[in-house]
Order: sequence, then C-alpha cells, then structure tokens
Amino acid sequence: MISILQNEVERLRPASNELAMDIEAFLNSGGTIQVVEVPPEKPRVRYEPPPSMKKPAKAKAIPKPVFVVKMTLREKERAERQAMASKERAALVESIKALAETMNYAEVIERTGLSRKKLYLMASRHGFSFKPAEYRNGADKRRGLIDDAHDIKTAERIKAFKEIGLSRTQAVGRMGITYTTFNRILDKFGIDYPKRTKGPAPAFFAKPAQQE
Repeated sequence: MISILQNEVERLRPASNELAMDIEAFLNSGGTIQVVEVPPEKPRVRYEPPPSMKKPAKAKAIPKPVFVVKMTLREKERAERQAMASKERAALVESIKALAETMNYAEVIERTGLSRKKLYLMASRHGFSFKPAEYRNGADKRRGLIDDAHDIKTAERIKAFKEIGLSRTQAVGRMGITYTTFNRILDKFGIDYPKRTKGPAPAFFAKPAQQE
C-alpha cells in the first residue's frame, strides 16, 4: 500500500514543481495571493415531516359510566315488559271477542270474572258487540231479567263475596251487575247481605247489643 502511494507521488512530482515555478513567477511579477477563509460547516438539520403528513394519534375510548349502562338495561327491561303486557292485552281482547259471538255480557262476566264496565270499554274500543241476552218473555225483557240458572249462579257468587267480607259496592263491582239486579237476587233467594255502616265494626259482623 505504501509503495503505491510513493509511486503516485513520484508521478505527480513534475506537475507539482511546475506549479511551484508558476506561483513564484506570479509573485515576482507583483501578483498577490489572497487567502480565503473557509465558512464553518453548517450543522445538519434533522428532517421533520410537516404536520399534515403526521398520523393523528388514536383517541382513547372513554368508558361509559356505570349508571348509564344500568339505565340502558332498565329501559330495555321496561320495554320488554311493556311489549309482553301489550301481547297479553291483545290476546285477552281476541278471546273476549270470540266469546262475544256466542255469549252475552252476563255469560262472559261469569266465564271470565271481568266487570261489565271493562267489557263494555273493550267492545267499544275494538269494534265488536256481545250477543243479546235471552229473556224469558216480553214482560221480563223490559225489566232486564235473565233465566233462573244464571240467577242461581249469581246468588252463589253473592254468598261467596259475603263470606269473605266484601261490601255491597265491592260485590257489585266484581260481578259487573247493577244494584237493581243485586237487590233482586237478594230478595229472590232471601240473602241477608248487611249494608256497610259508619263505625269501626265491619258490616258483616253482628253489632254488639246496647246496654239499657
């Protein structure tokens, strides 16, 4: 390696001597040589991509508060209950509508236990009607009386309501009948249904005897 460099120096020596002679002649003729300072080397600047080219950082998902999740579940359960209740009401309407084709109000009340008011509202809202009641004769049709078999069933229900301590108003509401029909059944079968009076003593218990 050293021998190669020495050979290269020897090869360029004539040119170097010629350049030195030219410089000396230039200076002898009055020429000057100006030494120029080399500017300092600038530090290398690290390349940074523009902001538009940078990938945006992924936003961290904020977990939902616990109460929001619970509220959502509660609303879902409420909606499910409402849907179930709606289906049950629709099924009840369809069953009552089917009974109304062959039964009157009293017979449907006896079969289902629903009040006459509720059956009437259901029929008016959903556009169906009950079968007219069969009367024994023309005179009874004006009075609104039905057959003895139905009266017997009504009397049995009145006695049952009396045993459990319902008032007359509660019994009439449960059976969906009028007070006129209620009183007629009491008179027909001799049922002693006490009236509710003011005071702490229940209507269906005997009042204590007053001392003279």
